[in-house]
Amino acid sequence: MKTILIQMAADARLIIKNIFLWITVGFLVLIIITVNFFLPEETAVETVAVAHYGMGLPGLPKAESIEALTEMVRKDDKLIGIYETNGEVTALVNNLSEKQTRAGLSRFFEKENQVPVNYSYTSEVIEPAPFNKRMAPVMISLEAVMTGILLAGVIMLTEKERGITRAYRVSPPGAAGYVLSKTILFSLIGTAYSFLIALFTAGFDIHIGPFLLLSFIVSALFTLMGMTVSVFIKSISTWLMLMAFLIGINTVVLFAYIFPSVSMDFMKVLPAYPMIFAFERTMFGPAGYSGNGFGVLTLWTAGLFILCLICVHFRLLKPHKGE
Repeated sequence: MKTILIQMAADARLIIKNIFLWITVGFLVLIIITVNFFLPEETAVETVAVAHYGMGLPGLPKAESIEALTEMVRKDDKLIGIYETNGEVTALVNNLSEKQTRAGLSRFFEKENQVPVNYSYTSEVIEPAPFNKRMAPVMISLEAVMTGILLAGVIMLTEKERGITRAYRVSPPGAAGYVLSKTILFSLIGTAYSFLIALFTAGFDIHIGPFLLLSFIVSALFTLMGMTVSVFIKSISTWLMLMAFLIGINTVVLFAYIFPSVSMDFMKVLPAYPMIFAFERTMFGPAGYSGNGFGVLTLWTAGLFILCLICVHFRLLKPHKGE
C-alpha cells in the first residue's frame, strides 16, 4: 500500500505540471457557468408523440399491452402513452410536465381538460428538473469521459518519453501497483470534478453518497479505458486520434439523453449509456436509488481492470526489441 501511495504522489506531481490538467479545470469552470447562466430553466413546449393501447386511434403507434406501452414510454421521454379502463383515460408520461401532456392530448380530445386523466409517471424521476439542471448529468458525464481518458493517456505517454516506464519494470508492485495507483488517483480527481459540477448546479439536493460512489466508478472505468489503449501507443499523433475516437463514440451516447428519439441500439452497449441515466437518478431521483446502472458500470470497470492489468503486464512492463 505504501508503494502505491508513493506512485500516486509521483503521478500527481507529473499531472500537476501538465497542461491537460488545467484544460480540464477550465472546462469544469466553463460547465458550471454555462449551466447556471446560459442555459434556460424552461424551454418552449416541445411537440410530443402519442402512442396508445386499445383506444382506436388510427395513425398512431399501437402497443400490444399496457406493459408494452409502458416500456415504449420508458424509452422515450417525449412520448405520451394512453389507454382507457372503465371510461377513464390514463396517460403514461416520462419527465413530461402536465402542461406538455395536456397540450399533446388536446389533438385527440375535443374537451381534453374535462376528460379525467390520471398521470402515471414511469420514470423514477417524478418531478422533472429545470432544463438547465437536466443538462448537468450530460456535462458531468462528458467531464468524466474526458478526464479519465485524457489524463491517463497523457501520464503514460509522458512516462514513456522520460523513460520512467523502464523503472517500473523492476519495481516491486509490478502491473497491479501500476494500474491501481493511476486508477485511484484519477478516479479521485474525476470524483472531485463531478461533485463540484453537481454542487454548483444542483446544490446539496443530490443524493451525495450514491453520487460519489457512481462518480468514482465511472472515473475508474474511463481511466482504465484510456490506460488500456495507451499501452500500445508510442506517438502523440496516434494517441490524439485514438483518444478523439474514444471520447467521440462515448459522447454520441449523450445525445440519447437529450434527444431520446435518436437513440440507437448500439448506444446501449456502451458504458456511457447507463452512466448518464444513473447520474440523472442520483441527482434528481428518489432517495435510496440503486438502479441497474450501478451494476452494469461496475461490471464494465471490473472487466476493463482485468484487461488493463493483462495489457500492462505483458506489453508495457515487458521489455521489447528496440526499447
